[in-house]
Amino acid sequence: MAKRNDKAPKSPHSASLIVRPGEPVLEDQDEIQLLDGWLDVYHGLNVGPCDRRTIQKEQDCRLIEAISCSPDQFDCSYEEWLFPYRIDVQRAAAQGWPGPADPKILLSPNQLAAATRAKKSGEPFKIEEGYYVTQWENRWIVVSRSGSFLIEITVNTYSFYVDDFVPLAYDTPIEAAAAYLWSEAIAKAREARYKAAMRCFGREERE
Repeated sequence: MAKRNDKAPKSPHSASLIVRPGEPVLEDQDEIQLLDGWLDVYHGLNVGPCDRRTIQKEQDCRLIEAISCSPDQFDCSYEEWLFPYRIDVQRAAAQGWPGPADPKILLSPNQLAAATRAKKSGEPFKIEEGYYVTQWENRWIVVSRSGSFLIEITVNTYSFYVDDFVPLAYDTPIEAAAAYLWSEAIAKAREARYKAAMRCFGREERE
């Protein structure tokens, strides 16, 4: 189980609720050996274990996030990651990946029509199966069927805890819908890069 050092655990390539999909919250986490490394947000790779000096050096890249996790949750060593993945993630960061969500590109005609109706009526609408755009404090957010809300696009993260994590909120339902669709597209592309990397390493994918 991976744990972010600054906030909370996140899934590298699929929508998550603070912990990775399918993993329980561990009450006895202090008894588990956690080692330091980082999440390569572009590829979805847990890299490590690494010493603090190396982590601090690599964290200059905005797509590198420090984590602590059990040894079996690391996907590759630092040496394995150096080429070509380090170059790829630094290039992506320099180019501004993932960029803004463009409603004109992301929303289908039906989705755009539903969002436009919602803007006039103020009523929530389903953007895709299990996900809705609804009003929250006079703005618009993305909510799952279970009641969790989107808090970060780049790593496609959802939370139930309003006091700890503020929902991403938008001025219009069109913008909120675009944010959801963009987070899904980013996650799918990252998952493809993750799978390609794991094939290159000759290892099974982390669940």
